[in-house]
Amino acid sequence: MYLPVYPKPTSMVESGGSYVLPLKAEMRIAAGAMDETRKELVCDMWYRFACTAAKLVIAEDASLPAHTAVIGCTECACNETDDYAITVTESGVCVKGKDDLGLLRGFYTLLQLIRPVCLDEGNEDLQIDCVVVHDRPALGMRAIHFCLFPETTLDVLEKTIRLAAFMKYTHFVLEPWGALKLDSFPELAWAECSYSKDEIKPYLKLCNAMGMEVIPMINHLGHATQSRGGMGRHTVLDQNPRLSLMFEPDGWTWCLSNPMVHEKLRAVREELIDLCGEGSYFHLGCDESYSYASCPKCRQQDHIAMLADYLNGLCEELAQQGRRAIIWHDQLLERDAWERPLVATSRPDQKTHLALEKLDRRLLIADWQYNITTPELPTSEYFVKQRFDVLICPWDKAGNAVAMHAGADKLGLMGAMDTTWHHMDPMLRGMLEYGGSIWNGANYEANPGQGVHCAALLRKIMPHARSFAKSGFLTHEIDPDYCRILYGG
Repeated sequence: MYLPVYPKPTSMVESGGSYVLPLKAEMRIAAGAMDETRKELVCDMWYRFACTAAKLVIAEDASLPAHTAVIGCTECACNETDDYAITVTESGVCVKGKDDLGLLRGFYTLLQLIRPVCLDEGNEDLQIDCVVVHDRPALGMRAIHFCLFPETTLDVLEKTIRLAAFMKYTHFVLEPWGALKLDSFPELAWAECSYSKDEIKPYLKLCNAMGMEVIPMINHLGHATQSRGGMGRHTVLDQNPRLSLMFEPDGWTWCLSNPMVHEKLRAVREELIDLCGEGSYFHLGCDESYSYASCPKCRQQDHIAMLADYLNGLCEELAQQGRRAIIWHDQLLERDAWERPLVATSRPDQKTHLALEKLDRRLLIADWQYNITTPELPTSEYFVKQRFDVLICPWDKAGNAVAMHAGADKLGLMGAMDTTWHHMDPMLRGMLEYGGSIWNGANYEANPGQGVHCAALLRKIMPHARSFAKSGFLTHEIDPDYCRILYGG
């Protein structure tokens, strides 16, 4: 291979020889396999992976089997367990997916097989080595969680979307932190440093075109400030202190005794669902709710029953909209019952873990454990025994992600959701490792030099990156402290 293929396919067997690509290749696809937006995207990516030396045109062919694409003349067999398969012979290329998204993921692998032989003008020569590929993921749901902060640039948003999709993630969780203007609750965004929905919509459409479903997210219990706790801001109350009774006295947690909270959050959910488009999930947050039920009204309630009723009500309401509710795990585990480094935040004075047995089993538990470095996942096992589906959620250390993805594979969990928080910029450099291990699970094998390989892919995945600011992983060359901590040097 010209470079290693990411994520590494389950089986890739070379047979000698190569297919010489026409400089204007025609790819015939099954009727209806791609809409016009996806066709345009595929042709653009082909042009850049061919070093701008060759172009692709797409023509629908009603005679082709479903989810199939052919260049030249060859055939491809897709096994029952395959997500996609590729066959390259000296007479052509064939990609076949289990569905249209499998076909798209197969195309992402095919792009990486393009090998430039000569790029001199007038003598261009590009080839693909003869190979048979069969591939399938270890984990079914593969999500990446993206936080939209006031400082987040749209370039970083686009780079994340393109790299995640190319690494075959299935879902993109969008969590705005005071940076998305909403008609239903204007104070949830900083007036002077937030994006409009019209500014964000093109990137959500890019998610869909590249094969990812967008999952909207807004915190429904803790983190109600819509700002990082360590920075001391409160997006709502710094702009409108008259809304103080919507929160517990410290402002950190939504007050569930206030009917306005339920009304406002319902309107926010509806607006985010409308913005993010069709989908099957909504992430409700609900982690680190340190001041839950601390106001005078809430203290008079049965706060365990109140929490269970709240989460179950949200679960049912979303189910009626065709969506499944996702919640963080930590408030549902007793702090003193789990040894560090496992995360459990139900304190003796709150005992929110007692709500677990009362919860609707349709709730999808997102188990975030940022210090695990072995495939053993005792908290996830516990939730599975309680009859919940689980997504494991690593963070910014590749060893943590690799171990948890392997553990999720071994346990047969529903999937994983890789969190990024305020470290997304430097984490871009490690996307091949995060994406490779979430695809390969327990069979993941790291390749050396992945940071450089990721940069090589990003140059082709990200269009028009001809300026200093738009190219690469970061907006600067001199690393800040957090980048040195993550990657050294």
